[in-house]
Amino acid sequence: FGVATFYHLFTLTPPGRHSCVVCTGTACHIRGADKILCAIESAFSLQPGDTTPDGAATLNIARCLSFCGPAPVVEFDAVAHGNVTPDAAVDQIRGWINHDA
Repeated sequence: FGVATFYHLFTLTPPGRHSCVVCTGTACHIRGADKILCAIESAFSLQPGDTTPDGAATLNIARCLSFCGPAPVVEFDAVAHGNVTPDAAVDQIRGWINHDA
């Protein structure tokens, strides 16, 4: 238990079938990562580390995804996307929830 709770990449709950990782590095923060996180929280009541109740998606943050040019960057299922808007992030997660339902 001590090891699993010490390292941030370990989790005690299973991850969702899909993953959304919002970069919070400097460039992404300046270009709106916080707005993306707020939109996801508002739409789905998710905080970083949470999974939707149906298990469709898990939200996480990264300190830097090393893909700063097209900030803000979000990884959807480990594929980085640049210039992501809050609406686009919400639509992606909503699509996973609706598709997997």
